[in-house]
Amino acid sequence: MLELLSVSPNLREALGMQDKLPHYTTLQKFSTRSQVLAIADAMIRTIGRAAGGPKFGKTAAAMDATGMETTTASAHFQSRAGRTRRKWVKVSTIVLCGSLLPLSLVLGWGPGNDKSQARELLTKARATTLPAKLYADAGYDAEWVHDQCRLDWGAESVIKPVSASA
Repeated sequence: MLELLSVSPNLREALGMQDKLPHYTTLQKFSTRSQVLAIADAMIRTIGRAAGGPKFGKTAAAMDATGMETTTASAHFQSRAGRTRRKWVKVSTIVLCGSLLPLSLVLGWGPGNDKSQARELLTKARATTLPAKLYADAGYDAEWVHDQCRLDWGAESVIKPVSASA
């Protein structure tokens, strides 16, 4: 994030950070506060609106999820030590294509189906902006996801269909 701020004078100005960038430990210190997710959601909305808000209507967004280990030990080390991985942090996000600015973020425990976080992810993104298209992989292929994009956002959804042989 510091790299993005350092090369984005307009974004720094919109956020009131013209003169000084945050210290590199700011996020680590922030993570110890209560209500971190509510604060992060507000920050994402503010950054998204400050960076362009309504003019994003002609752009596209992409939605995906990934898992993050809860330990510094690698999966290889854990398997060699006879341990099994039972859960991990699942991070789902929607970003604007081209800039990779986040529109929404949802955290949960994995493993789990990507669609389980899609409704909250789409609802949060709508509070920031309404892109013209949403791209996603087959993990999000469900009629209700297409309906929410089309009816609630007025956006085209480009989601790879789940193959019948899978």
